[in-house]
Amino acid sequence: MSEMPAAIADAIRAMGNVFDPHVIAQTFALYNPLIAAAPRDGIDVVRDVRYGSDPRHLLDVHVPQKRAAEAVPVVVFIHGGGFVRGHKNSNPENLDMAYANIANYFARHGMIGVNATYRLAPDHQWPAGGEDVGSMVAWLRDNIATHGGDPERIFLFGQSAGAVHAATYLFFPALHRAPGAGVAGAALFSGVYDAEAVPTAAAAPYFGADTALYRARSPLHGVGNSAVPLFIVIAEFDPPMMELQGIELLRAVARRDGHSPRFTRLRGHNHLSEALHLNTGEETVGPELLDFVRTRR
Repeated sequence: MSEMPAAIADAIRAMGNVFDPHVIAQTFALYNPLIAAAPRDGIDVVRDVRYGSDPRHLLDVHVPQKRAAEAVPVVVFIHGGGFVRGHKNSNPENLDMAYANIANYFARHGMIGVNATYRLAPDHQWPAGGEDVGSMVAWLRDNIATHGGDPERIFLFGQSAGAVHAATYLFFPALHRAPGAGVAGAALFSGVYDAEAVPTAAAAPYFGADTALYRARSPLHGVGNSAVPLFIVIAEFDPPMMELQGIELLRAVARRDGHSPRFTRLRGHNHLSEALHLNTGEETVGPELLDFVRTRR
C-alpha cells in the first residue's frame, strides 16, 4: 500500500476541516489498527531517556539494529496537543502505538528516530516549549553519537503545537543551545505561528493573558533570526486558519531566503492524520521527509 486507504480517505473527507475532540478520536480510531500492524522489526528502542529535570522531559530513541558504517541523521518528533495536552505515547498501555510509529518510520529507513515529550501549559507558558526543544537538541548533540547518530545532522519534526515549539526554538536565538540552533533542518506541520491570529481563549494558556505580547512571542515574526532549512506542510482538511498560518510562514521564509522553501499541502489528510499515518504503509509524505533529511549535510 502506498496511497491512503479508500475507507480512511472517505472518513476524513466526511469529517471536513473541523478539528475537535470527536475528529481526534475518530482519526486515531482509523489509524490505530494500521499502526498496530505496522512493521517494527529490526529496531531497538531506548525508552524514557531524561533530557531535562522536569518529569515530562522524556524521549525515546529508536535505533536500527543494523548499524551503518557512518553516523546517520537523527529526526526528533515533537507531538501536538494544543499546548495543554499530548504525550509521546498516546496509549500508555501500548508503547508501540502513536507516536512510536513515526520514530519507527525513520529508523526503518536507516536513520535514528526520536519521540519526545515536553512541558504543558498553563503551568508552563511561553517560551517553555521552545526551551524544551532546546534541551532536546542539547541532549542529542551530547549523546546521540553513542547510538550511531550524527550530532551535526539533527532534524526537528514538529506537528501542530509541536511545530510551534520547534519554530519558537529556531526563531528566537536566545533559546539556541548551539550555534545556528544546532540543527540541520526542520519539518513544520500545521503550526499556528502567529499568536495574534488565534482566539485569545485558545492562545492564552500558553502565550499568556496579555495579548499585547503576542506579536513579540510569535515565531512568524522572528523568521529572519534563523537560516535553518525548512519543510513546511499543511493538510487539505486543516482548519482554514491553520492552512493560512502555514502559507504565511511559507511567505516569510521565501522573503528570508529569496526563494520558496520546500512546501507541501497534503491532499486527503486532516490536522492529525498528516503525521499519524507514517509507517502504516501509506507513503503520502514520508518519501519527501526522507529526501529532505538525506539531501542536507
